[in-house]
Amino acid sequence: MRTVLFNLWPYAVRCVLVFLMVAGSLAVAAWVCNSWRWSPVASYLAGGLTVFLSLAPFVGALRTWRWLLGFARHVKTFGTEKSDKVTLRYSPRFNDKSTVIALLQQIEQSLQELTEQFGYSVGKQRFLTPYTIFASRRRRLTVYLLHDLDEALRSFGWVGGYSLPPANAIVVVHQGSNPVFVARHEMVHLFAHYWNPAAPPLLGEGLATFLALGRESTAPMTPAHPMGVEGNLNDLLRDFFKLSRVRQNYFLAYVLVASLIHHFGWEKFQHFYRKATPDNFAKLFRKVYGAVLRDDLDFGKPCVGSLREYAKVGSLEGWPVEPAGIVVGSEMTLTPGTPVLASRQGSWWRAYVIEVEPDCRVRVRFVGWDESWDESLPRDALQFHPGPTDWKGPALSRKGTPDFTG
Repeated sequence: MRTVLFNLWPYAVRCVLVFLMVAGSLAVAAWVCNSWRWSPVASYLAGGLTVFLSLAPFVGALRTWRWLLGFARHVKTFGTEKSDKVTLRYSPRFNDKSTVIALLQQIEQSLQELTEQFGYSVGKQRFLTPYTIFASRRRRLTVYLLHDLDEALRSFGWVGGYSLPPANAIVVVHQGSNPVFVARHEMVHLFAHYWNPAAPPLLGEGLATFLALGRESTAPMTPAHPMGVEGNLNDLLRDFFKLSRVRQNYFLAYVLVASLIHHFGWEKFQHFYRKATPDNFAKLFRKVYGAVLRDDLDFGKPCVGSLREYAKVGSLEGWPVEPAGIVVGSEMTLTPGTPVLASRQGSWWRAYVIEVEPDCRVRVRFVGWDESWDESLPRDALQFHPGPTDWKGPALSRKGTPDFTG
């Protein structure tokens, strides 16, 4: 447990500082009220205002502290494997150590590739902000490898990967995901944190997805709005992680970043990323690229991206799966809610029936994707799945989780 707290010490220090600042603020307020001989009403008002202003940072630090202790208790029994630049701490639920070693080698290779791409080592800090002022100066990457979604939700409070920039660490879930892709995605966040710790998720998640997939995975897309999905710039900047649209938002972010790098180059994108904030995004875009970014993300150039490769980015339950081989024939009865596998873009996806339409067509909704992705498919593009009938997945709640970069 002490090893984990040492690895994540920037978060512990930040919590302690917030606690001290709150206590100091209350002490100063009490001293001022007594020294200046304020009236009881003024003293109560000053004390109440101090408590009100201190409440939000205190609660945030308390939640982070509780998360830190809980996570440290959970991973204290983890095994450890090391390479030249990576420390991999893995769950004791892994029975095959060769899987862990192979993953460590792949992460080491991805780290080297990203170091060459960005031109500096992971963990480099540039800006002194409340988030980075106590950042670790170590260049060694720590990877916490969790076995499955249940373990991630129980120990970390969230399913999927996370980056912890001040600690030069990432969290990766193995089962039900592509751990190499997830690790690479989160490592991009660590590198990009040096450019701009406060970059909008529209750029941060788009860049992480683009580099995790590989720059060679892009290709021109039609129509102007890929897959018929339209974006709203203000929503993407202000509420990117809204659960009802988060998968679409990731897709749009990936397409936007891929298109910018494809049409204007890596150096110009880097310049844009370094200075971008939600407030200056459109104005800075026009200044850097000499084009107007419309609210629907159109900037006068064709979209670039790869839906088939992007499928790795969707929610874990929304990723492609192996075909089941049980064809849905015309004689088989389908009702709303029937779980199926649907063929699209050369892959098979979990879905369920919404409506049985005329002419042997079935309207389905893809699991992990909202209603804007619904599609009417012929029966020969569907297969029965012999697995469980409920694919909604665990509830995703950030309760008790600090503000990490996802």
